[in-house]
Amino acid sequence: MTQFSQPVPESKTLTYESQGKFSQVEIVWSDKDVPRIQADNYESLGFGYGYAHARDRLVELVGQAIAMRGQRSKYYGPEAFSTLGFLKTTNLNSDLMFKLRVPDEWVKEELERLKPETQDYITGYVNGLNYFVDCLSETQYQQVVGQEPMVQFEVDDVVRFTMRFGVMKELIEIGPHLVDSANSTHVISSSESTSPHNTPVEVEGGFGSNAWAYGGDVVEGDGAILVGNPHSAWQRNPHQLRIYMHQCQLTIPGKLDVAGTTFLGFPLPLTGYNADVSWSILDAATVTPYVLQLMDVKLEHNSIKYVVDGEYQSAAMRTIEIETLQESGEIATKSFLFAQSHLGTLFKLPQSPNKPAAGTPSPIRVKGMQRVWISFYLRQRRVRLESLSSR
Repeated sequence: MTQFSQPVPESKTLTYESQGKFSQVEIVWSDKDVPRIQADNYESLGFGYGYAHARDRLVELVGQAIAMRGQRSKYYGPEAFSTLGFLKTTNLNSDLMFKLRVPDEWVKEELERLKPETQDYITGYVNGLNYFVDCLSETQYQQVVGQEPMVQFEVDDVVRFTMRFGVMKELIEIGPHLVDSANSTHVISSSESTSPHNTPVEVEGGFGSNAWAYGGDVVEGDGAILVGNPHSAWQRNPHQLRIYMHQCQLTIPGKLDVAGTTFLGFPLPLTGYNADVSWSILDAATVTPYVLQLMDVKLEHNSIKYVVDGEYQSAAMRTIEIETLQESGEIATKSFLFAQSHLGTLFKLPQSPNKPAAGTPSPIRVKGMQRVWISFYLRQRRVRLESLSSR
């Protein structure tokens, strides 16, 4: 958590300018250090929450942005291990996963589909994050950031923070085979290319989510009670990007008054309440299933073909470029070539319980989570985000 040498402020008034118009944002911290942000419009409200969020969790937010951009290899080296949420793998595997499964073009498309007031809120939030950093003195910067890397936050980062929940668990099955899958056109098997990136993904325990709802038949009075108990982490280091949470209250007088907890980077309460309803979360990954489709694949003249309706079709090739930190301290760009079927990326996976081996000359199993599944998942999150905005 961000720490200052001076006492925690009890309140702060910010002036936010957008398109030549000025508005006031009030932030009041409770005796439990929970910020309440009040503004007259969504963009100003987002600005205030971005500022408060950065004050409390700046370095964690920077770490999330670096990971979701697929840049951990650039700052920490490709072979170092890190924990994303509760999954431990190499930085290169993490970077390849997010570059493949959360591509920039999808991020921009999902952003454009959000309602104007939601886009305004996200824009304000990002501006608030960056404004907090800009306001730090040199002494405060060293206290808060130290020697860790810093980024300029972008609107796309917020969309990536949301999209990650649909793909993180895919790391368990395909993470250790990403590098080998990129080398499939050269007929390199996993047994011939032992490296840290082939290490099985470690699932760290101690995380989960619980929720209990008590109706009017057991609660005194006319109301009900919802108890949300999502498990997360308190401690952090640059190589443990837990699913940190943050508590806040967001208010636009006469339009919005909501309180609860967010995941870092997702700027609205995922578990919380307003005057009319309360809500909680369970396992975020369960709402988006993925499919592994066994494919009949062959190599032909350094190209990959796969069978559709009894006929071979040529797979398209997609290049993923990853910036990597070298021992010399220099940054080098490495390219990884992945085959693409009409269903998705082709991944070369070994035999596992109840699943046949997939490799050359055996078939390569494709990660068949089509784009429609990602879009469906984000539509559900947009509905939730926009319904909160309208309350």
